[in-house]
Amino acid sequence: MASTRVTARTTACTAALIAAGCTAGAARADVTAQEVWESWKDGITAFSASAEITAGSEEMAGDTLTVTDIEISGMSEGSSIEGALAELTFTETGDGSVEIGSSPEMTYTARETDAWGEETVMEFTLTQTGQQVTVSGTPEEMVYDFSAGRYAMRMDSMTMDGEPVEGDMLFALNELSGSYTQSGETLIDFIYSLEAGSVDILVDMTEPETEYSPSSTISYSGKLQNLSTEGTATVPTGEKIADEPGALFAEGLDVAFSYAYGPADFIFSADDTQSRTSGAVTLESGGLDFAMNGEAVSYDSDSTGIDATINLSQLPYPVEVAVAETGFSLELPLAATEEDAPFGLTMLLRELTLNDEVWDLFDPEASLPRDPATFRLGLSGSGKLDADLYDEERAEALNGADFPGELTALNLDTLELEAAGASVTGEGSFSFDNSDTTTFPGFPRPEGSIDLVMTGVNGLIDNLSEIGLLAREQLMGTRMMLGMFTTNAGDDRLTSTIEVDGTGKVFANGQRLQ
Repeated sequence: MASTRVTARTTACTAALIAAGCTAGAARADVTAQEVWESWKDGITAFSASAEITAGSEEMAGDTLTVTDIEISGMSEGSSIEGALAELTFTETGDGSVEIGSSPEMTYTARETDAWGEETVMEFTLTQTGQQVTVSGTPEEMVYDFSAGRYAMRMDSMTMDGEPVEGDMLFALNELSGSYTQSGETLIDFIYSLEAGSVDILVDMTEPETEYSPSSTISYSGKLQNLSTEGTATVPTGEKIADEPGALFAEGLDVAFSYAYGPADFIFSADDTQSRTSGAVTLESGGLDFAMNGEAVSYDSDSTGIDATINLSQLPYPVEVAVAETGFSLELPLAATEEDAPFGLTMLLRELTLNDEVWDLFDPEASLPRDPATFRLGLSGSGKLDADLYDEERAEALNGADFPGELTALNLDTLELEAAGASVTGEGSFSFDNSDTTTFPGFPRPEGSIDLVMTGVNGLIDNLSEIGLLAREQLMGTRMMLGMFTTNAGDDRLTSTIEVDGTGKVFANGQRLQ
């Protein structure tokens, strides 16, 4: 899609400039209008060393500082963003706090040039209605309290390599309130929280025909209810981070945030000259937790009550998918360490169902049980890193070579798979000898075992053969292969223990395989 050409490389600049249109405040202490204006500028430039702010005029009249013709800009490799705001006012209320007022609109222009020299330009406007912003605290730690009826970011125009792209994009927060605290100098600390009654999202784009692809249209709209988010950030300042982005972590970058929402509804469609896809998705709830600093990164997301209906031009009926719950989490070390550092990964897909029309494509006689399917995986372990993963010089030196570290332990904490009347569960653990990479060429020698339990597998094999997905002449070979690795525990229940001993020998239920 055309809009994806403006990529994450502009994220830091964009965050800073949008903050200019959205920040607000309140609290209890003594700050002046001039101090708030200076802090406001410091907070924006802290997100990006390349960010610059200029103002046409600054005039103090009575208790109000008026700043006009404000321009903000920032850039990174191949991309830039510029913002313009007609007026900001900072009014001292007499109780030690300052109220911020602003023009109802702020305009932005984002540019990005890709590896082929094609430039994408987007112009968009941030509008606010019913905004109230109050700042209090001290010059060293200012607290912003804010509320608004609506913040809306809308695309005004878009061009790709000079050619206009038809479309509309909108992101809006409705009935919102929150707080935002800023403190520090060399390291600037931010703390924020925000709640919004709803969020509107709209994407409606038409990509023009090229010599390589036909014209296509994509439309996507949705509404999230009851959004809440909070987070903290410690951001280093200084010129060094502009030339060495990896230095952000070495200098103390530390970010953590979370959000939750629900329910949510979306509709979408995509068209070109050859096909059409459309559908709708609803969710009961969703959320995400993210944290990252120079030591480690963690990510944890989940969604519940997902129902999706997808219409494909190639099918005469819709595909209906329902999932009770999905989840994904990841924990990884980032910094070099002499001691073992933990890592982990979990994945969850609980109670997946499909409509009968889809099942009938490959099982018209309903030979397979159509019970909800579930997949659950949990991995954990530990390892050592020889270098910081954000060290750009080290990353370039590796250039696809060996991973800069050692794997010392890997655990299968959870394995659960249920589908079509069969199930597999498992658990186990391995340690690794990194001094021996010849027993298993190129890989440290493992030692440990995994225990597996399988139920309903023989019945599944029979059903797969009945519907033609497994040829009858393959039945005996499949069962013989299964028998080599498993022990029959009765009632279509099989068990298996896969073991690697201290010399590198591999066993299945005591029978040596290697």
